[in-house]
This record gives sequence, C-alpha cells and structure tokens, in this order.
Amino acid sequence: MDRRILKTRRGLKGALMALIAEKPFEKITVREICERSQTGRVTFYNHYEDKVDLMNECLNDMQDVLQKRYDELQQENNPDNELEQSLRNMIELVIWVDNKVPEEVLKASSDMRNFYYQFVMEEMKNMEARLGIETRFDAKQLNGFLVMGAWGFLHGNTDIPEEETRRNANLLIKELIDSEIFQKKAD
Repeated sequence: MDRRILKTRRGLKGALMALIAEKPFEKITVREICERSQTGRVTFYNHYEDKVDLMNECLNDMQDVLQKRYDELQQENNPDNELEQSLRNMIELVIWVDNKVPEEVLKASSDMRNFYYQFVMEEMKNMEARLGIETRFDAKQLNGFLVMGAWGFLHGNTDIPEEETRRNANLLIKELIDSEIFQKKAD
C-alpha cells in the first residue's frame, strides 16, 4: 500500500483513538476526526464509509496486535501448550494491554471494552479446544466469568503493585487448575 495512504489512515485512526479517550464513540463526529487528524472530509470518505468503518479497522488492527503478542507469549514460555501457562499468558496479555492502551480509552469506550472481552473469550474457547479441555459448567458462562473475574482481579485494587497482582493472579490460576473445574475430555 502507498505510504501516503498508510500515513492518512494512521492519522485518522490515531485521531479516533485520541477522541475516544475524551468522550464516547457515539458522540464523536467525522468532522472531529478530520479536524484532529488534519484530514479533509473528502479524504476521509475516500478511505472509510463512516466512523464505524474506521472503528472496525482500528479493532481489527488491535486484534492482530493482541493475537501476535499472545502467540509470542505462547512460543516463548509454553512450548508444551499447557492450560495453566496458557491462562498465565492471558493474564500477561491483559497486563501488557493495560500498559499499552490508556486506561481512559478502555473505560470510556464500551466498544473497546466489548472488543477486548470478545477477543479474550474467543481465545479461551480456542485454548480449550486446542487442549481438549471440557468444564463442569457451560463453557461460555465459565469463560465469561473467568474473563470478567480476571479483569476485576487485575483492576479491582490499583493500590497493589503490578508484580504482586501478577503473583496473586498466577496463584489463583494454579488453584483453578488444581480444582475440578477443568478436565481433559474423555476419549
């Protein structure tokens, strides 16, 4: 793709992300995105159908980045594809995102939170299928509980240092694995 096109799209995406940190997506206008990125409306519409189309491209970019980082974590420290380490890598991914994405972006945008939730839910489903894991509970309900619980655990008390939170999250994962919640599928 032409460098000018990439630069324009990068500018529009950056403007949208900056605006999301300031107010809800629903209240952002194409005019504001164009002003923030110093791009004309005609140029905007040459690249995107509307602000939703731009947001979808931002979310797709984020999914690619998240998937790449999770795959790196898996390759680095989970060559045997163990469930416990896969869950620890998921916690590391959440912490990594927290350090990369301004908290106000995730807090201010229900779209961003929903995307993030859906990504982790999908990865949990893939992990369970890949490892041949079944649960005593409905998988969607359990994964929803685990994803939201992990989010709450990591963000519930910001006075606790990150390393202590990480250590406690890993202990919790160990206890979950040792429980009877997850089981290998019977052949």
